[in-house]
Amino acid sequence: MVDAKEHYRRIYARSHYSFITMAPLYDSAMTLIHLLRHPGTHDLFTRNCRLIYEHITDFTFAKLLLQALVPLAAKLSVDLPEASLEYFEGLGGPSNDGTDVAISYVLPQLLGTGEHEGEDSDGEDGDGLQLGQLLTKWNAMSLQ
Repeated sequence: MVDAKEHYRRIYARSHYSFITMAPLYDSAMTLIHLLRHPGTHDLFTRNCRLIYEHITDFTFAKLLLQALVPLAAKLSVDLPEASLEYFEGLGGPSNDGTDVAISYVLPQLLGTGEHEGEDSDGEDGDGLQLGQLLTKWNAMSLQ
């Protein structure tokens, strides 16, 4: 998926993209972050983060997604790859301009990671994690 996005990125200017271009990048990020314990995923995760980062001026959600990956990685007890860290720097705090962001965006359940299904601590409920609650944690982490 990342290879295809990179291919189309070389062919089409960013002005040709719609918000839906974030869907496969989101899917890849949410899948790969769970696999970061395996070094073989680091390059692909970093490339995916670069593609997301390239859209932060076009879509507010791109910035919010990168911001949310930081506390999600902490919650999963995984380190973000060193090569990807540049895409998480200088993002600032969560902005109030969420015009392209759904009011309630739920991240998938953290099944198989030692978390209990249906747990409601740390913003989890039976449906998953609320993106807004992860962003609040990221904001608090960035102030420390």
